[in-house]
Amino acid sequence: MRYDVAIVGGGVIGCAIARALSRFHLKTILLEKECEVGFGTSKSNSGIIHAGHNGATGTLKGELEWAGNQMWDALHDDLDFGFLRNGELMVAMSPEEVPTLQHFLQQGTARGVTGLEIWDGERVRREEPALSDDIVAALHAPTAGVVNPYEVCFSLIENASRNGVELLLDCPVEAIKRDSDGEFDIRTRQQPVHARFIVNAAGLFADEIARMAGAGTFQIRPRKGEEYLLDKRLRGMVKRTIFPCPTAQSKGILVIPTYDGTLMIGPTA
Repeated sequence: MRYDVAIVGGGVIGCAIARALSRFHLKTILLEKECEVGFGTSKSNSGIIHAGHNGATGTLKGELEWAGNQMWDALHDDLDFGFLRNGELMVAMSPEEVPTLQHFLQQGTARGVTGLEIWDGERVRREEPALSDDIVAALHAPTAGVVNPYEVCFSLIENASRNGVELLLDCPVEAIKRDSDGEFDIRTRQQPVHARFIVNAAGLFADEIARMAGAGTFQIRPRKGEEYLLDKRLRGMVKRTIFPCPTAQSKGILVIPTYDGTLMIGPTA
């Protein structure tokens, strides 16, 4: 079967691209190796919508973070998945960490992030009484949010499918070859797919797909964290997502309310 675009990978990125392409007169197919979309990395992420000030200046991540943050309200209005702008606090446990808060305040302000302000320890405990008395200050970012990652993926691909995008599940890509016209022959476990263009949204396996397509210029070195979903009796212990001041190695251990108020605790890369 011949397509204009074949998307490899059905996580949140692949599903979002599928929905975006469904607005055009293109024959598009999404190939996902798992039994359902979102069953790779997307099922295991924290669901945090970053406020816009976290990504380093001068990086693509930093450039896109704030622009992406502002798109979630309209996307939620269109698709009605679980979404809440609960805000975040980056906390300083000592005076030596306060300059880190000031750095992120200045970085966010420079790129237009709204509502950023530094709270003293008294304000932090007034707003979030369950937090430690050792906290000396925190950067408050009201634009941060949380989503239900499963609902986001399902909503995106359902909308894309209604608009004509085809979906093949349990369909890992096994090989990719380029024909004499510069188009792609994709061998999958289910059926051959011929496409003018390939979008590589394969997540942790994007380097393998790139190598198959002759663009093996990078290698993914994944990092794995752990998250603990706490009992619903602790719902409401904190309202905002709580970050420590980051280090060069990690963002540390976070406390993350889900969109319905349940708590998760875990480290993130």
